[in-house]
Amino acid sequence: MLENLKIECPNCRWEPDGGSHWQCTCGHVWNTFKTAAVCPACNNRWKDTQCPKFSSEGCGEVHPHEDWYAIPIDHELMVLKE
Repeated sequence: MLENLKIECPNCRWEPDGGSHWQCTCGHVWNTFKTAAVCPACNNRWKDTQCPKFSSEGCGEVHPHEDWYAIPIDHELMVLKE
């Protein structure tokens, strides 16, 4: 399902590269878009997602997670498969 969605930073248009760039307050590092912003270690659901700041990519801005999807998704109905 997620493979067909356009995902990009609402500010700079950086597109997630599939890497684990996000860290939860529990310390777990993962790809937030693989789980619709739910930490797989502690099940914390993140309302906002920060754009990673790389040397030449990403802006570091924080936006509501849902704003990253070109086509809005219903997180409650999404079924994720590993």
